[in-house]
Amino acid sequence: MAAYSGGGDAIDVDPDVVARRRGRERVEDRVQTFALIQRTEDPKVIAQLARQQEREIRRRLCADSDDPSATTLKNRVERMTGIVEDRFDITVETVVVGDLPMDTALEALIGAMGEATTNAAKWSGQDQVSVFAEVEDDGVRIFVRDTGDGFDPDDVAEDRLGVRESIVGRMERVGGTAIISSSPGGGTEVELFAPAAVASRRDTV
Repeated sequence: MAAYSGGGDAIDVDPDVVARRRGRERVEDRVQTFALIQRTEDPKVIAQLARQQEREIRRRLCADSDDPSATTLKNRVERMTGIVEDRFDITVETVVVGDLPMDTALEALIGAMGEATTNAAKWSGQDQVSVFAEVEDDGVRIFVRDTGDGFDPDDVAEDRLGVRESIVGRMERVGGTAIISSSPGGGTEVELFAPAAVASRRDTV
């Protein structure tokens, strides 16, 4: 039994009590989600609720393990794509191969990925975007793809900071790269690379 002190007298915390409380919270969350699903016939709403529940289950599984998931690449990618899904009501198909602790370069990578995914959600005209991330020998590479309207990269105005600064500039500042491939009607692919130490790579999908 552990003791917790919040500035006053110490309070004994029974691990079994904490575990039971967490179990009840999980059940209540699932019940609430299923109730919302039953009250709607909109397939988009149902899919969104299902994705939210899946992410919550994954988050809690990680929280219950010894894995400091809040500071790993895989967790950050999934959290960012989840934010875009919820904000724009789209599906982001996400695959992450390998895992690493976060550092400054990877934080920039996640930020650029979030901007690229947001742009795809806003402008592609599609309801699905794909994100593929992989830990390589010298860093991490992420592809953000959509099959939507596309655009001519040469026509992007200088004041479009979402592309110039939040993607390309952000990666260049940490020694990485950003390659944007697109054409009108041909979809868009954004390839991002950030250098990173890979000694602690974990091969998980």
